[in-house]
Amino acid sequence: MSRYCPSCGRAVPMDAKFCPYCEKAIPSHGGMIVEDERKEDKSNKVVLIVLIVVALVVIVPIAIAATVYVYVSGMIGSSGIPDSGFTSTPLVSLTADATNSSKCIITVSSVSESDIYWSFVTAMLYDVSTGSEIDLGGSYSTWRPSGYISAGDQIILDDAYIEPDFVDDDQYRLILTYGLTDGTMGTITWTQ
Repeated sequence: MSRYCPSCGRAVPMDAKFCPYCEKAIPSHGGMIVEDERKEDKSNKVVLIVLIVVALVVIVPIAIAATVYVYVSGMIGSSGIPDSGFTSTPLVSLTADATNSSKCIITVSSVSESDIYWSFVTAMLYDVSTGSEIDLGGSYSTWRPSGYISAGDQIILDDAYIEPDFVDDDQYRLILTYGLTDGTMGTITWTQ
């Protein structure tokens, strides 16, 4: 069994009172490091290093994979845009006022869900009498309100923005589709 200096760690004679290398006092019993203790200290360090390596190699990649899964699945990380994993389509009830021959005002009577943006809604207008689709002008601002969908919102269909123009006594159908599910939100049919 050897004795080591507690200051510099070098081997010193068993009966030394001072370290011949660093010249620090060596206590007679306390503070003395013997060879068996140094081996035990090294084995503790090896166990600690193995635990750190296991944590880095196994646990960290699992934690990263779990975080990515949770984020991708939509459980966290919402950016204000509804999750593309939506499976239900919100429904709206519509009424039509076609008292003017060149304009029809479609009013939202009710909506089944709150926090649904108009920007996620597309519209198709058909002349049922002729079986043709009517161009809504290609611009969102020509028919679509802004913000959230709510009861009382109005969709204004005007000859100035659609082509061809409304024809008196023709029957028309407006179909609103929710872009995140491609499901029909509401349909209304009226005679102009």
